[in-house]
Amino acid sequence: MSPGKKRRILFSYLIRILLPLLANEWFMNWKLARYKATKAKDDTVEFLRIFFEYIPDLGQKHLLKDVARCLGDEELRQLVERIEFGLLRPMLSPRPEIVKSIEKSICNKCLSRDGNRCVITGVPITARHLNKFGKSTEIQLSAAHIIPLDMAMDIKRGVLQHHPQSSDMDERYQHGKVWDNLQRYFRFRILDQQNSPSLPDIFEFEKEQNRMIMAVSIRREFEMFHFVLEATQTPNHYYFKGFSELPSYFMVFAPRDRIVKLRSYDSRYPLPSAILLSIHAAIGNILHQSSRGEKIEQLKEDLSRGRHGLAGAGSSKIEDIFSLSKLSSLISSDEG
Repeated sequence: MSPGKKRRILFSYLIRILLPLLANEWFMNWKLARYKATKAKDDTVEFLRIFFEYIPDLGQKHLLKDVARCLGDEELRQLVERIEFGLLRPMLSPRPEIVKSIEKSICNKCLSRDGNRCVITGVPITARHLNKFGKSTEIQLSAAHIIPLDMAMDIKRGVLQHHPQSSDMDERYQHGKVWDNLQRYFRFRILDQQNSPSLPDIFEFEKEQNRMIMAVSIRREFEMFHFVLEATQTPNHYYFKGFSELPSYFMVFAPRDRIVKLRSYDSRYPLPSAILLSIHAAIGNILHQSSRGEKIEQLKEDLSRGRHGLAGAGSSKIEDIFSLSKLSSLISSDEG
């Protein structure tokens, strides 16, 4: 290796060490102002500003460092891609089936805690209502996931290792990246705790703290981040915030004052995690404000229409669709 090349490598190494010292909001805005878009739909700058707005203080500090470390526009685009593919897309990806016996047990606990009623409408499971045809129908309730990390238990137990025979390796790796991004950008501080910002123990993602009882139709909209519950100054009181993706008629389900009050009817089981609800709200706002949610939903529609149409799609389109399906694990195993 020539002396000149060694000096360039050393200089690049020192720059990456020193740049985080300049990590502040002014430096980020200066850097983003100098960014040159590669195409008309390049929203790198807008996305980073939206993402910065909705993540908590500690996450903002980490993002400022990540932006400062980027030596050029291409690395800024790669940063956005890491956030989108390693956090936002997995949140809206088709969810793996959970062992029914485990899910039923958790659901029963949540039903007991939530008083056998939808936490949004307050309507009990035994209630009946008239549908549009004038017929009486029973309201169906189920346990909605706040954060869809269904493989969190596997990650916590250390199965995120190289297993050539494991068809779930790609999905486990994907969820591992999600957990890393949550740790880096989404450490919230809640009102009734003065300790340092943190995430719940990963085991809570598989317990009732990550579930809320809702009517089936409302649950679907909640898990698609079409509405969120934003924290207020009162513990366990949340503001119902609907986005444009939420059908207008769903607003009749929300309380008149838009305040959803969570209460426990069974003290054996803890209420939904305030931190997880804050994460859900932040991600919902980011998906909506950046239009990433609409883009990802369109990719999911493309996937559900049938994979036979992939042959005529461009390579980037195929990669997008694979990012939302378990087909990527099949490709990985074929290449290996």
